[in-house]
Amino acid sequence: MSVREWLRGLEVFAGPLADFDPAGAPAEPVDLFLGWLGEAVAVGVPDAHAMTLSTIGEDGGSDARVLILKNVDGDGWQFAVHAHSPKGRLHNRLRYERPDRHGPWERHPLWP
Repeated sequence: MSVREWLRGLEVFAGPLADFDPAGAPAEPVDLFLGWLGEAVAVGVPDAHAMTLSTIGEDGGSDARVLILKNVDGDGWQFAVHAHSPKGRLHNRLRYERPDRHGPWERHPLWP
């Protein structure tokens, strides 16, 4: 059996998909995310606080890295990378924040 045949034989979305009504979502995305994160941790999803962050640079090139969520609140999301990873050597944190609590999220430059 080829890998393609094997993969095609695996179930896709084997369980029921979660219901999601955008009209019922909280106004703040942080609240929605924290609810989802809490549910994932409660059911034992391993490393639920690890995530892939993908960005597009000013040159149009894409980049992705696995980060660990360290904190999230109404003022921003704080991530960490392994200090010895390629990205960790390049920079040690990425920060988004809202200078005005009700304004848009703004990207802040990376720094070593």
